Amino acid sequence: MQGLEFFYDNFHPANDTLPRKFDLPDNKRVLIWGPKYCGKRSLTERAAKERFDTKAVLFVDCEDFRFDHNQLSHLNSFIEQKKIELLILYGDCMEFEAECEYIWRVSHRFLNMEGFTSFKVSNLDFEEYLLFAKRSEPKIAFNSFLKSGNIPEMARVPEIKRDRRAKEIIKLTFGTDIPIIKEITLHQGQSRSVHFIFTRLKERIKISKDRFYGIFEDLCRSEYIYAVEKFNSKRSPKKLFFYDFLLKTYLHVNREFPKIFENMVFLEIKEPLFYLEPLGFYLPKSEKILMAVPFGNEVRIENKIEQVLKKSGLKPKKIEVVTVATSFKYDKNGIECEVIPFYEWALGK
Repeated sequence: MQGLEFFYDNFHPANDTLPRKFDLPDNKRVLIWGPKYCGKRSLTERAAKERFDTKAVLFVDCEDFRFDHNQLSHLNSFIEQKKIELLILYGDCMEFEAECEYIWRVSHRFLNMEGFTSFKVSNLDFEEYLLFAKRSEPKIAFNSFLKSGNIPEMARVPEIKRDRRAKEIIKLTFGTDIPIIKEITLHQGQSRSVHFIFTRLKERIKISKDRFYGIFEDLCRSEYIYAVEKFNSKRSPKKLFFYDFLLKTYLHVNREFPKIFENMVFLEIKEPLFYLEPLGFYLPKSEKILMAVPFGNEVRIENKIEQVLKKSGLKPKKIEVVTVATSFKYDKNGIECEVIPFYEWALGK
C-alpha cells in the first residue's frame, strides 16, 4: 500500500484557488470532466477541502509518474484502514471496484459511467475572467481577455510568457494529434463537413479515415470542438467552434478577428442554439437571434440584421448584436433590436 500512502500523505489543497460560478453537485458518485487546464483539479480540491476533513480524503493522481495501476488492487483495504470518506481518482485510471461512500472521477474527456452524475467544467467565461485576472474595469478586461483567451491559467501568465505557455498547453493537451488539430482549427467559424476536412488533411499527412473520424468525434463528444447545426437544416455542414477561442491563433499565422470574436461570443451562450446564414445564431428557448458583429456603424449593422431576418424567415422576440464597442437600440417591425458591446452583454446575460 506504499503507493496509496504516498498520495494520501500528499493531499494538500492550495489555499489560493479562486471560486468558480458553479459548485460540484452533492451526489455520492460524480464524474467531473472537461478539457485539460480548465480548472477541474482546483475545483475538485477546493470542494473536497470545504466538505471533508482532509484526513478522510484519498486523492489518487493517475497521471503522476509515481502512480502504478497495481496500487488500486489494495484500494478497498486502504479505504477501510484510513476511514476514507471521499475517493478522488484524477486522470485516466483502469476500471476499478471501490467501496467508498463518495467517489469523484476527474477526466479530461467525457466518460459514460453508469451510476455517476456527469458534471462538465469549461474554461472561464468573461465574468469569471474578471475575478481570475483581478480586473475591476470590464472594458479594460475585455482587451486583456482577447489577448489571453479563456483558459484559467492564462489569466495570470505575464504577456511576455503567454505565447510560449500556450504552445506548451497545446502540446500537453493534444500530443501527437496536433497536425490534426491544426487542420481542424483552420476552419474556425466556418461551415465544414468532416469529409471535407479529412480530404484536405490526407493531402498532407498519412491518416486513415477511421482514425480521423474517431479523433474528430471524440473531440466533439468531449467538447474540445463544438460542431453547431444549421437551423432547420440537419444535412448542412456544421459550423465549427473551439473550447479556447484563441486556439487557432497559436497554430496559424493568419488571424481572423471576426471568427475569433464569434467563437468568444458563442462560448458565453448557455442554452441550445443553431447557426444562421449569412451569420448569427438562433436560440429557440428564448426565441432570440444573436449576432456577433465586432465592427460597423449603425447602417451596416441594420443591413446585416435585415439580411438575417430575410434569409431565415424568423420572427424572434428579440435580436441582440454583440460588438466590440458600438451601442444602440431600435425597433424593427415590433422586434426589439439591441446592439451592445461584448463586455456589457457578457456581464448582463
